[in-house]
Amino acid sequence: MKNKVAVGELPHAPGAASASLNVYWVLCIGSGSPHKELAYRLLSHCASADMDKLLTLEGGIGCRKSTWMDRDVNRIIPFYRRMEGLHAHARELPRLAHWSKLAEVIDGLVLSTINTDQPVAQLAREAQARADTV
Repeated sequence: MKNKVAVGELPHAPGAASASLNVYWVLCIGSGSPHKELAYRLLSHCASADMDKLLTLEGGIGCRKSTWMDRDVNRIIPFYRRMEGLHAHARELPRLAHWSKLAEVIDGLVLSTINTDQPVAQLAREAQARADTV
């Protein structure tokens, strides 16, 4: 797969902003933690630029601009240099109670584009029809 992966804007209506499908995990300290200082040191370490770069180079998804622009990262994973531009005008996905059902429609659309020879425009129309019923 090396050098065969790319990133791009999600399709969007003319004149509308693209969305970002990025999902980030969150580390936190429980309010009742007896080790708040130690926990904070761990979180600070995990959120550091060095750890974000290491996470990325080990196969995770880096979320810091410093990682996206890092020379070493881009030598190995060239699409990272495009991440800042893709996020510059992207909007967050809507917070909807039925989002999981819409995500299933999107997942199905992506899989259909990979696993069938049907025209993408047709697949998109069919996915939109399913989304309209959710």
